[in-house]
Amino acid sequence: GGGRMWIEEKIGKRVNEMRLDDLKATGAQTAATACPFCKIMIADAISQTGSGEKIQTFDVVEILSKSCNI
Repeated sequence: GGGRMWIEEKIGKRVNEMRLDDLKATGAQTAATACPFCKIMIADAISQTGSGEKIQTFDVVEILSKSCNI
C-alpha cells in the first residue's frame, strides 16, 4: 500500500512503478484512490519514470466534490 512510500527499495522494481504499470495497463486516464499515500506514490512514479503519462490522480473526495459542484 501507500505506506510503503517510506521504505527505500534497493532490489527490483519500486512498488510505485509497479502500481503505475498496473494503472497504464487499464488504459485509464484518471485514477481515484481513498489513500493519500497512494495518490502521492502514483504521482511520484509518473515523474520518476519520465514516462510523461497524462494520468490524473484524485482522492475519491475530490471526485465527489466535483460531482456535487462543491
